[in-house]
Amino acid sequence: MNRLLVTGICLSILLAGCGGEDISLEEDSPLSVDTLHVGCVVGELMGDSNYVFGEIASALPTAGGGVAVLDLYGCDISFFDSSGTFIRSIGAKGEGPGEFLLPLDFAILEDGRIAVVDLVNRRIDILSEEGELLNSLETGGAMLPFKMSAVADSSFVIYYYSTRPAGDSFDMGFNLEIWNTSGLQDEIWSWRSEYTGSDFAFSPGYISYCSGYGSICYAEMSNNEFFIDCLNMLEGTSHSISVDAVALETDSTDAGYIEPKVYVNYSVEDAVVDLESEPLHYRPQVSAMGFDSDGRLWVRRGTTNEEDWLIFNSEGEFAGNGTFTGIDEDGRLEYVINKHGAVAWAPFTDDCPRVYIMSSN
Repeated sequence: MNRLLVTGICLSILLAGCGGEDISLEEDSPLSVDTLHVGCVVGELMGDSNYVFGEIASALPTAGGGVAVLDLYGCDISFFDSSGTFIRSIGAKGEGPGEFLLPLDFAILEDGRIAVVDLVNRRIDILSEEGELLNSLETGGAMLPFKMSAVADSSFVIYYYSTRPAGDSFDMGFNLEIWNTSGLQDEIWSWRSEYTGSDFAFSPGYISYCSGYGSICYAEMSNNEFFIDCLNMLEGTSHSISVDAVALETDSTDAGYIEPKVYVNYSVEDAVVDLESEPLHYRPQVSAMGFDSDGRLWVRRGTTNEEDWLIFNSEGEFAGNGTFTGIDEDGRLEYVINKHGAVAWAPFTDDCPRVYIMSSN
């Protein structure tokens, strides 16, 4: 494993050593279960084009309990209120200002500006709430962006895969970085390895992260546990959470290679996991995380149909379990939880793409 917490803000957190102890999970005493059920479904097979999605690349809960949906095919972001009623859309397919060719994810910043990462145009566009282009940040041709989310003010986190020159060869790896509306600010985590030809041992898998309330949490696997490092960028504190893996029946669509993430030193019973040829039944990874309106961290174990969420308070102490109910999709689901609410959608569907706005009422 190669974990890098480097210069700038991240390094100052580690040097300060504020609350940097590991916090282990204790589930012996009965605790409450938070249940989120489907409050509204957005998406139609045919009809009003405002409600028909080509492919949902990402979705974000918005203020007032609504949702913003990034359509990969339409190259636009559509906004809906809590009842699922269309409000407006921004963006379009193209290379001009406020247009995209392959938008993979977006973040809504605290001040309302919107950051969109575009793979083909090789840039991150900063837009106004109305979709007007304010600034473009070049990402370079080596970056394959996967996920991004807002941290605080004008900052956001981006997670990506890239190749880099390394002498006569090149290396391959993954980076988690902080950017703002002016460009790259800092590196939080990195895993890289030099390419060695046909015998190169490289195994895609699972690194998950989330941000909110000025904090960034990222989870990684090692043997039969997952670890969550939580960095509070505003207060200069940090803590870690470690949780044992669970045995779950894997979702049949998950062969590992569909995930834009990376396994690090992962083995089961001293055997290295071969994602290409072996079905996965032991799931130490985190498939989703998010901070709710109370500042609690929700952590989902595994990638199956079984809902297995753990909830931690702001100090990293285990506070209970969570579950999502009422979603009528089979197979894999993607989730986003933030201070405005929770949404879910299926990245692979035989029916029309739909977004589920979750409710606790």
